[in-house]
Amino acid sequence: MGNSSLNVRTLVIKGQNHYLGNIRALFEANTKGFPTELEIGGILEPEPTNAHDPNAVILRVRGYVVGYISQEIAAEVKNQIGSGVKVTCKLLWNRDPVDPVVSVVITEVE
Repeated sequence: MGNSSLNVRTLVIKGQNHYLGNIRALFEANTKGFPTELEIGGILEPEPTNAHDPNAVILRVRGYVVGYISQEIAAEVKNQIGSGVKVTCKLLWNRDPVDPVVSVVITEVE
């Protein structure tokens, strides 16, 4: 899609803690045992109807929302991805039942 100008190091995902249930569901559907990492394909999509930021860019994995591009760079990313771009991302989950911690990292832009 000609998005090679996107730098994965700058594509910081925020808000993933709000989507812990989605991330757990993705682990359950796509892993066996109790891994703490899941590498999986996703899509960065603009979300112009977002009430907080019309430049919002959402990261969706197999239909599940797992986070957003940080607001500081969302407008720039939105302008580069058009209607969406495929990415590879790594979902991290410590599996602690008392203090669950999740993280989402984009590792590759296709």
